[in-house]
Amino acid sequence: MVDEGVAELIRRYLRNLEAAGIHTTSGVVFGSVARGEAGEWNGIDLVVLSPRFDGPSTPPLARQTVSFVNILRPMSHPKATIG
Repeated sequence: MVDEGVAELIRRYLRNLEAAGIHTTSGVVFGSVARGEAGEWNGIDLVVLSPRFDGPSTPPLARQTVSFVNILRPMSHPKATIG
């Protein structure tokens, strides 16, 4: 089970993607956070599923997605960051 603070951070990230026009179908957490074994310096491993990601990637979409990761850094959970 994922820590509720991490789950809320991921929900906010997915809402921000939606607000930017990137419809998401789900987010899947994996790795040490999903196993409940994350330490202070572990990141959040997250796969975001979206029909927008089907087909070839375009540079604007890649830049837009990366910019959301950078925006979320200040919102980070005390024990984990997205990246």
